[in-house]
This record gives sequence, C-alpha cells and structure tokens, in this order.
Amino acid sequence: MLLDPAVLCNACSKEYLHYWAKSSIFVNEYATRFLNSVGCVPVDRESKDHLGLYQSTFDVMELNESIAVFPEGTSHTLSRISKLKDGASFVALEYTKSLKDKPRYNRHGQLAKPAAIVPVGIVYTEKSRYRSVINVRFGKPIQMKGYLDNF
Repeated sequence: MLLDPAVLCNACSKEYLHYWAKSSIFVNEYATRFLNSVGCVPVDRESKDHLGLYQSTFDVMELNESIAVFPEGTSHTLSRISKLKDGASFVALEYTKSLKDKPRYNRHGQLAKPAAIVPVGIVYTEKSRYRSVINVRFGKPIQMKGYLDNF
C-alpha cells in the first residue's frame, strides 16, 4: 500500500530509513533528485546484474543506517501476505559475508556492523475507512551471522 513507507517512517521516527524503490519511478531528473535526497536506492527489476544495488545498499549499511524493503515487491490491498521475494535476505547475507572477509570502517570511523533483518507487520484495521487504526508490529531482529555457514 502506498501509505506503508509513511507509516514505517512514523513508527521508526528515531532512525533515518532508506528504501529500495523500483527504478522505473526514477523517471526524470527532478524525480531522481527527490528520491535520492530522501534516501531511496533504485532497484532494477529487469536486470539480473544487481551489482549497483548491492553497492548502494552496502554503502548505506556501512553507515549503520537502515534500509526498508517491502519483500512482497509490490503494493496491494489484499488482507493477506503475498509471496515474499528473497532479495533482502540475499543482500543482508552478502553484506555480512563481505564484512567477515574484510572488516570495514565507515566514513565516521565506526566499524561497520553485520546486517540484521527486522520483520515489521503493518495492519490496517479498516483500509477503506479514513483515519482507521493502523497497527505496526516489530519482530525480533534476525542476525545474519548465524546463517553464513549455510550461505
């Protein structure tokens, strides 16, 4: 749903969130400038070469900042979860593996932290009613270090 990023920003008001956003919305110079200024990372769904996405994501993670990913890969109004895509977990594992192979410091001189995935559920009690209740639930962080041996 289009409101999800705004709801998530409000729920995480103490953290700056970056978002994966489909590259097709980076349609012109002004849209691109705006999306970059609010921390969006373009995702090219057509290409199988994800090197640019990985590097942009790794740059954000090295700053110890968070990236919000909607793993269903689309907006919908269904009252159930759709099939999840595996991009977020794959990138989190790749990033954690890269730190294990070669620890890095970010531009603030801090040691970059291994990735964790924090599941978040956003539930609209009455989607069709203006100003209805929205519940946001955060799950326990899933640390990627424990999964490296299987990756």
